[in-house]
Amino acid sequence: MKHILLVLVTLAITGIAAAAIPTETVIYNFQGGSDGAYPYDGLVAGPGGSLYGTTTEGGGGSCTGGCGTVFRLTPPSSAGGTWGETVIYSFTGGSDGATPWANLIVDGAGNLYGSTVFGGGPCRNGCGVIFKLAPPATAPGFSPCCIASKVSAQGTAMGPRAH
Repeated sequence: MKHILLVLVTLAITGIAAAAIPTETVIYNFQGGSDGAYPYDGLVAGPGGSLYGTTTEGGGGSCTGGCGTVFRLTPPSSAGGTWGETVIYSFTGGSDGATPWANLIVDGAGNLYGSTVFGGGPCRNGCGVIFKLAPPATAPGFSPCCIASKVSAQGTAMGPRAH
């Protein structure tokens, strides 16, 4: 009760109306399977109001708990509708990488770029990769292309976080 009173007093003193407090709406709940699990970093906006992001686990591949995914959230067609989630790529843990752990970026052609912590290079669990997902010309889905393995001159993994 003291905490509620403190919040109301603080709002009254600062002149912020209670209506100015934002409300949260959950637009998607990950299930931890093929749809992915543990979205770690931010989202990037894409065409048509879609949002793109990554999960560090889930999907498929050789990793315990899945090797991670790249997903698209599509806004509802009508107000109050449900957002749709589509996995556009599921990492295998091999040369394509595993455990994406940083924000995606999108270029003007709609290509998505990101990085993984594992997979790829010669380190024990792979040194990670920088990847590109190219949008399809006609059919739904993205095609993967590894840009580079993240390996330093000493053969150790370099950090994937570039915020």
